Amino acid sequence: MRIKEGFLKKRSHGIGHGWQKRWFYLMKNKLIYFKRGKAKPAGSIPLEKCFLCEDDSTPQYKGRFKMKFGDDEKDTFYFDTYRKKADEMYDQAAEKERWIAAINQNITAAKRQESTTPKKVRKLGTHAERAPFVTDLPCNERPFFVIN
Repeated sequence: MRIKEGFLKKRSHGIGHGWQKRWFYLMKNKLIYFKRGKAKPAGSIPLEKCFLCEDDSTPQYKGRFKMKFGDDEKDTFYFDTYRKKADEMYDQAAEKERWIAAINQNITAAKRQESTTPKKVRKLGTHAERAPFVTDLPCNERPFFVIN
């Protein structure tokens, strides 16, 4: 079930830390994103592994927020609600607040569900189902199984 959807810019973890515009679906326990025109997800961010989604805006960049998965910078995902061709009715800061509220609500629900679900080993499915930090590893270092 899709809870929220829309375009966001996501900062890459790669060289140069560029910003890519992606279409996002907020689901019950994950945030899925797609490249423009692609039916297959480009990635997925599991919410139960996230401990905080918060405002990261500045006066110049009013729509920025971040999701933290750890204390290290590489464990943080950055997003921006900025739209180059937005009409005058589009409120970048309000859209950011809606995303933060929806994500935080689903982080809480995902953690609650994870704590009541028995742990089991399952085979990793598609690339989109893997934890975000796993996708940064070279192919030969990626795990084949994950404990849920």
